[in-house]
Amino acid sequence: MANYFKLYRSFVRNSILIDLQYRSNFFLFSLTSLGWGLVYIFLYVFIFNNIDKVGDWTYERSLVLAATFLIVNALNKVLFEQNLKRIVFLVYQGDLDLILAKPLSSQFLVSLRQFSLKPFLRFILSWLILGVVLYKAHISINLINFLGFLFMLFISTIIIYSLWFMSCCLVFWLGNIENIYQFFHPVLRTTALPFDILPGILNELMFFVIPLVFIATIPAKTLLGLVSFPTILYGVFIAGFLLYLSHRFWSFCLRHYSSASS
Repeated sequence: MANYFKLYRSFVRNSILIDLQYRSNFFLFSLTSLGWGLVYIFLYVFIFNNIDKVGDWTYERSLVLAATFLIVNALNKVLFEQNLKRIVFLVYQGDLDLILAKPLSSQFLVSLRQFSLKPFLRFILSWLILGVVLYKAHISINLINFLGFLFMLFISTIIIYSLWFMSCCLVFWLGNIENIYQFFHPVLRTTALPFDILPGILNELMFFVIPLVFIATIPAKTLLGLVSFPTILYGVFIAGFLLYLSHRFWSFCLRHYSSASS
């Protein structure tokens, strides 16, 4: 395990150096990413100019949710997007053969080889927005809720990675689709909305079957002290299960992979 941490640290260092080679492109991309983040905040501002609350979500709570979504979304772009978008090229250009020949977990190499610094401004902005919202709304957060929030962000990241990774693995059957990694983006964007305002059966579907509620809604509610301990335990279970399922699915995909040398 220590070797994997050392290797990932090298991946991060090299990726940052590559991103900073073309600084004008880096800053332009970062500002564009920052602009998209502000769009989500303005969306909630426009909505709550006309209504007082959505379900149990007040204006202040909804801004906490929006900031949480931006943190989660930016974090996953930093960690995974550049890697997952390369899966199709690894499969069809034969580079996957080189990865499979290495004495390391192929899923680790495919998933974490690149680290993107470009969405980092959005990530920082999201934390600033969250802090300003909590301060302006006079929402006091105790240490336990904040630590629970950080933990649920970790759980959310695992869930996003597992679902996103498995959707990209469909390239083994769907063919050479370069933007297959974008299939998960529309699904991810829906998590900027509070899922507990959905009617009963849809709410249960997003909680038990397709656990999208754990991506932003549950972390935000954890920060606000509105989540029960059994809910957190179920989040841990579902994250672990999906991570294990992603590993099994990757192994299944490799059994149906025709290498470039075959």
